[in-house]
Amino acid sequence: MQYNSHINVNDRILDLILSNDHVSVSCCDSPLVPEDSHHKALCVSADFVEIHSLLTKPYFKFIYNLADYSSIIHELKQVDWLFEFNNRSLEDAVSYFYDTIYKLRDKHIPSKTVIPRNKYPPWYKTPLIKMLKEKSKYHSKYKKYRHASDFQAFTLLRQRIKDLEKSLFNDYITKIEQGFLKSPKAFWSYIKAKKCSNAYPSILKFGNRSSGEGEDVCNMFGEYFHSNFLQGCHIIDLNALAQEREVGMSSGASDLCTIEILEEEVLKLLKGVDLNKSPGPDHIPPIFIYKCAESLVTPITILFKKSLNIGKMPKIWKSAFITPIHKKGPKDMVENYRPISKLCILAKIFEKIVYRQVYAAIRQNFSEQQHGFLKGRSTTTNLVLLSDYLTKCMAQRSQVDVIYTDYSKAFDRLDHVMLMRKLLAIGIRGNLYRWFSSYVEDRCQTVVLNGYSSRARSVPSGIPQGSLLGPLLFNIFVNDIHHCFHHSKVLLYADDMKIFYNITSTGDAERLQEDLNRFEAYCALNKLELNTTKCHVCSFTRKPRPLTFNYSLSGTVLSRVEKIKDLGVIFDNKLIFDEHINAIVNKASKALGFIIRTSSEFKQIKTIKILYCAFVRSHLEYASQVWNPTYGIYINRIENIQKKFLRYVQFRSRTYLDSYTLRCRKFHMLPLLERRKIADLSFLLNICNGVLDCPDLLSNVGLYTPLVRLRKPNLLYVPLAACRYRRNSYFIRVFRTFNEVCREVDVDLFHTSAFRLKGRLSDLFFGCRWTSC
Repeated sequence: MQYNSHINVNDRILDLILSNDHVSVSCCDSPLVPEDSHHKALCVSADFVEIHSLLTKPYFKFIYNLADYSSIIHELKQVDWLFEFNNRSLEDAVSYFYDTIYKLRDKHIPSKTVIPRNKYPPWYKTPLIKMLKEKSKYHSKYKKYRHASDFQAFTLLRQRIKDLEKSLFNDYITKIEQGFLKSPKAFWSYIKAKKCSNAYPSILKFGNRSSGEGEDVCNMFGEYFHSNFLQGCHIIDLNALAQEREVGMSSGASDLCTIEILEEEVLKLLKGVDLNKSPGPDHIPPIFIYKCAESLVTPITILFKKSLNIGKMPKIWKSAFITPIHKKGPKDMVENYRPISKLCILAKIFEKIVYRQVYAAIRQNFSEQQHGFLKGRSTTTNLVLLSDYLTKCMAQRSQVDVIYTDYSKAFDRLDHVMLMRKLLAIGIRGNLYRWFSSYVEDRCQTVVLNGYSSRARSVPSGIPQGSLLGPLLFNIFVNDIHHCFHHSKVLLYADDMKIFYNITSTGDAERLQEDLNRFEAYCALNKLELNTTKCHVCSFTRKPRPLTFNYSLSGTVLSRVEKIKDLGVIFDNKLIFDEHINAIVNKASKALGFIIRTSSEFKQIKTIKILYCAFVRSHLEYASQVWNPTYGIYINRIENIQKKFLRYVQFRSRTYLDSYTLRCRKFHMLPLLERRKIADLSFLLNICNGVLDCPDLLSNVGLYTPLVRLRKPNLLYVPLAACRYRRNSYFIRVFRTFNEVCREVDVDLFHTSAFRLKGRLSDLFFGCRWTSC
């Protein structure tokens, strides 16, 4: 925003003061230099939040890379786990298991106390830090005594520090660049540190309070995150719920009462843990689980079976560590952070086993309108269905009203009693039903930050964040929501929902409002709170005078917008997508500038290409099936980003190629226009091959059956379209492209994989094998 409103002698404003935060601007009464009549002297006042890391608390650390794993494995194998667990309760058995591991850890794994060095970069070594302290000492002595010898020592140390720092930095950059394939974490950590700061302000505020003490800050975060939950929730009464058989959602599959736990599957999951993940509340890191997998598989399998047989989840596996992550707004406000949850590694392995079998049993019961957290569906499948429906209706000179809804903290405020009813209705029974009840109840979370922690707080509602079962439970909860809509259509991606209907008269708008009334009643019944301030209506049409109807939810008339961001794509009411293209080009330009500034330290062109693909090209290609431009001005704006990047890469490699096509061939990068064609075709192949599980998309694919025999008939039927935006819609566009490609390349619509298609099309475009970056 521009804040300067003071005009000069010509009644004009020449000096602009731009800021993303509030600043005050006033005329300066006593300027430092003689005032120019065209540029008035201004006094600008702004409040800056000084960002410092909270003082990190020294912590105790086990050095797992130096552990004596052979001794640990030997002693674990000596334990008769079946005998030890047999006469113990589940909680006692879990406690015995962890006590045994902790004793072996203390015995065979070295440890140390770590004093964090927040102010030094990762490439600083101990000799350099000592020299910095020596330099500071001589500088202080010289300022105090003014001895020439002190200044000489200070000057000598300063030069040595510069040389050593440069050498260490170059060695560090070379190490992370050459070791990218083996250890990408160090490389991306360096890039992330250059891109943004994860530091917390020295003082944070919550309500009327402010603090800079670690534990107080953690407790403020804990209090804020706890306030997002439903308070005063009812305790789950399983006996009462078991008597309710029909809750509006019938099960089409047989009842699921048990989960089969196989030791082979548990061992495979133990050996497949992500070694880069941090430990949860049980403080057992994945490296320990991986190294001792064969000796841990027996006790873990027994505990998993015991938990399912009695229908209870161990308490330690229901606890979580919470890390606050900044969303937007001032960093010193606790309300501007969201929680990221860390669960125990063993709990996530347990959930993965349960998830696979439950998902396989109830997959066929999920609504076709749900695209979130389901295999074979994505944001792109959701958006392609919507855009195809919109272009069909608009091509018939119709109007489509789309209602975009929003819940208030949907994942945090899910009622557990209602959730158990939905689980019962979908076919979860017996011990597994009791296990799910224990899984969602009596959970707790602790905020951890820079070595400090808050007191543990209960989680009275919602689904566990960071878990595998959480998204599945949410999909089960809202699976019956489509019954509300008797006239209109609906598409969902988890809690993001849009309701749309073809409007030809006021009666159609009233029918859409009837569906909204049923949806409002559904939300009240299921204790889902609507955030009506974020619910909008957008009328998609090219009529000069569209029909305007005041839709309402919860007694609030919904605001009408001409553009809206839907799952990352900006839809305008005329489906031109110019706003979206402008947004992604601007975002990609900023990211490209960051890469050019950052990559000067790297020597390999491959490294620069990796950064470009990760931070720039990803912005320009997300969901391109929906917004793929047809006008040359937009195609060129997008392509210019890659042209600028290739000119920079050409400069770095000390080569000169006049043609953009030659540069693409030299650096093994397809033009973005061709990549969008490949993305279209890959999406089509995934639909036909069953990789994408979406019958609504498959129903749009039609084979061409000519009345007479042709030498080279087209395989796919291309529907006729009178208007340009319909001709450029995904299905008509990709059918044309596929028929054209089939004349040059042999492609089997139902057997060729998307990966093989990319290789074949690279031969067509470049005449040589294309290597993806």
